[in-house]
Amino acid sequence: MHIRMNNRIDELARETYDIPFEKWQYGPVVESVYYNLNHYKNKEITENGSYSRDYEEWDEIIERLLSVNVFDLVDISHRFPSWANFKDDILNRNFVEPYTLNEIAEDFLNE
Repeated sequence: MHIRMNNRIDELARETYDIPFEKWQYGPVVESVYYNLNHYKNKEITENGSYSRDYEEWDEIIERLLSVNVFDLVDISHRFPSWANFKDDILNRNFVEPYTLNEIAEDFLNE
C-alpha cells in the first residue's frame, strides 16, 4: 500500500523489504514471522515489541487492514498476477520464488 500511495518504490520501501514475502496458499507470508507468531492462532498477539516512529505513516493503513476480513485479504492477494501466475505451483507446494519488490509494485501500481 505504501508503494501505491507514493506511486513508486522509494527508499523506505527498499529498506523495509529486507525479508521477501513468500508465495503461500493463502497469500504473502514472511516465514520467520509466521513461525514466530502462529502459536497465537486466533488470539490477540501480545508480544512486547518496540514501536518505531520510522513507520508511523503506515499506522492508519494497518488499522484499516486489521478491520478487513482475513479471507477478503486472501481473495485480494490471489487476484494479483504475482500470485495468480504461480497458482498451480503454489497449491501443489512446488518451490516458487518469493515476491520481488518490482512484482509487488507492478501489482499495486497497475491495479
